Amino acid sequence: LTLSNEAVNSELARVREIMVKEIGSRVALLERAHMQAAEELENLYEKKLSKEAEKYLKLEDKRADELYAAAEKLRIAVDEERRKMAELDKKFVEQLAKERSKQSKVEEEKTEVQAVADELLNQTEQDCDTDIENVKKQFE
Repeated sequence: LTLSNEAVNSELARVREIMVKEIGSRVALLERAHMQAAEELENLYEKKLSKEAEKYLKLEDKRADELYAAAEKLRIAVDEERRKMAELDKKFVEQLAKERSKQSKVEEEKTEVQAVADELLNQTEQDCDTDIENVKKQFE
């Protein structure tokens, strides 16, 4: 078989053209597959990002609820302590008033007893002076 150069060149050009078309077709297929894979990857990323955002929001809500609950417990504890302190203050003021009243009564009684004692002492001194004078008169 003898083929002319022209025929060989023509055949090579035709094969080359078929190969270029085939390669172009395969490249286009690869590009489409690559784009599809990139879109799928982007969709997976978006889904993952959405799930993580939901988790974050749930955690943020839980944190806010826990902070509210803790603040409420603290408010209740503070109110209870204030109530107890007010009650203790009231009892203290009442007890102080009772003690002051007792002290006043004791001081009044002390003053009265002191006055009676002073009067008795004066009377006793006078009686003694009188008795001494009487005894002196008897021996004179």
